[in-house]
Amino acid sequence: MSQKRAETPSGTDVTVPPPGSPFPARPRGRVSFRRRNWMRVLLLALVGSFNAEVVTYSSPLTNYLDLGFILFGIVFYAVNLAVIEDLRVRFRLRLWHVLLLGLLLGVFEEGWYMKTLTLNEPAFAIARVLDFNPVWTMITVPLHAVVTVGLTFVFVDLVYPRRNASPLLGRWHYVAIILYLAGALALITATYRAFPSLLGIVAVAVLTVLCLAAVVPPIRRQKRASAFEEHSAALNTSGLVRRREWLWLLAICAAVAAPLLEPVFALVPLLVWTAWRERRLSKRDKSLVVILAVVFLHLLNIIAGARHHPDYVVINYLAALPAGAIMVIASLRSSRWQERDG
Repeated sequence: MSQKRAETPSGTDVTVPPPGSPFPARPRGRVSFRRRNWMRVLLLALVGSFNAEVVTYSSPLTNYLDLGFILFGIVFYAVNLAVIEDLRVRFRLRLWHVLLLGLLLGVFEEGWYMKTLTLNEPAFAIARVLDFNPVWTMITVPLHAVVTVGLTFVFVDLVYPRRNASPLLGRWHYVAIILYLAGALALITATYRAFPSLLGIVAVAVLTVLCLAAVVPPIRRQKRASAFEEHSAALNTSGLVRRREWLWLLAICAAVAAPLLEPVFALVPLLVWTAWRERRLSKRDKSLVVILAVVFLHLLNIIAGARHHPDYVVINYLAALPAGAIMVIASLRSSRWQERDG
């Protein structure tokens, strides 16, 4: 799909999209589509890493000043989210596929990268036998899918949507990504954390294969992207969700989170429902999803997280609270602007 250049009566050089394209002509002096896509990946990396590490109290905010955390933390999230973004465009993936890829990211990060899935807790006999902790796996892997990946993509789609359907990564990008991940994995394994035994490696490998078996078939059934119109239309539906359905969703989220005393678990049914109803959600509906997720994650989880990491709860709280407010305001402004101009 090629684009032509033309001049306006005022002499401004513009880029004219192909016939039938939903996007208007844009001056060449503005940010190019390719640069905009990389800026979008940067936003995905910052939002995803902040939600996964700072808001959930996995890492103190001061880690963002550490070069090692930047190279092996933020860059790690940027690389993986860039791959998901590229696959999403190439195969026209919807949020449901993105959540499945998020499960695979959770297994890779916690199983192979950080190796927390092989932590032995005395309370779990199976963890001591297999050098594998199934309870922690069932907690942390779904949370990566909904917090690190799902919520991040829903929010960024609202405030900084894609403007073209060209793939983001090329062959050499993937070569560089593979080399980076292999080097980072080897370095962390050698100097920071290794598998406790061969059984732990086998258990994580089996879990990885199971996730791949769940992820690959639905992606292969998707047709390759030939245009951006269908994806754009899916993002601009009029909305057919009734108020009663929202009330049922809130009740389910509360029922999931309340017994565990961890409000962050409410994001699992919230994002699964969002993926299921994606084609029926309007911009305002998706904005409400982001707001609910912010309430559960950025505000209420601070109360639950305070008992886990009291050492740096204050600094993370002072960062998470304004970050949540910014996400709410940006989502509201973006949904109103896009509905007015759409």
